[in-house]
Amino acid sequence: MDIRKATPQDHEKMKYVWSECILTTCYFLTTREIKKLEKEFEEKFLKDPNINYFTQWLGDEFVGFACIRGKDILFTPINPVYFGKRYGEQMVAYILENYEIERTYVYCSDMHSLAFYSNLGFEIEDRIPDIFFGNPYEINQLRLGVSQEEALRLVKSKILS
Repeated sequence: MDIRKATPQDHEKMKYVWSECILTTCYFLTTREIKKLEKEFEEKFLKDPNINYFTQWLGDEFVGFACIRGKDILFTPINPVYFGKRYGEQMVAYILENYEIERTYVYCSDMHSLAFYSNLGFEIEDRIPDIFFGNPYEINQLRLGVSQEEALRLVKSKILS
């Protein structure tokens, strides 16, 4: 598995994986909302110079990516065909090893992502309006509830299990 900085050539793959992940985990979104999110994701996030982007590869296969801004993990979508294979944990381990992280965000109704991050040491800090896309759905603002070193230990233990 290889994790590297994203390039503009990766954007189409990133948009595809992001959409597939949203379709699989955010059952509460309508088709119209998902289409709106796809467009906004490209316009607001893929072109933002303040966001660091990383892609994850298994040989020639694009697995997923991560976006971080400052001390926040914004997104870590994985192609749903790779769910349950610890690729999400590997991406989070990479981020924790290389960046100081305090927070991440998940829709309140996205139990898949909430369980994922909760198992890695994140705790719900607050419920806030959708600060990313302006949807009527609330977002859980999660704060790392353990030290970064402990979170990394948790993540690595998940990878090995």
